[in-house]
Amino acid sequence: MTRSDKQSWEQVRAKGKLHFIVSGMVPRGFKFSIPFTLTFVLIDLLAHRAGNPWLEAKQMGVIFLWLTLAAGWGEGAAIWYQRERDYRWLKANAGMKLDHTDP
Repeated sequence: MTRSDKQSWEQVRAKGKLHFIVSGMVPRGFKFSIPFTLTFVLIDLLAHRAGNPWLEAKQMGVIFLWLTLAAGWGEGAAIWYQRERDYRWLKANAGMKLDHTDP
């Protein structure tokens, strides 16, 4: 984490953890839920198990929404804790080099 990273994280940190997680929940969740949902749609189509298309679409929509929110929340929390750890390390070692990038 560099000085500029530290300053930008302080601004994000000031808004709070919940704001950080919720504001990025959908964009972070899409990258997980789109391939996952499309895989199951393809499996249904290739196995010729698709019954009522309206019911299938509603079920996939609910699954897609649930996966998006769950994956987005989980990834947001993980990113928050990682950046908070780096920030606290930097704050504790303020006299040392400010380019700590240890994952």
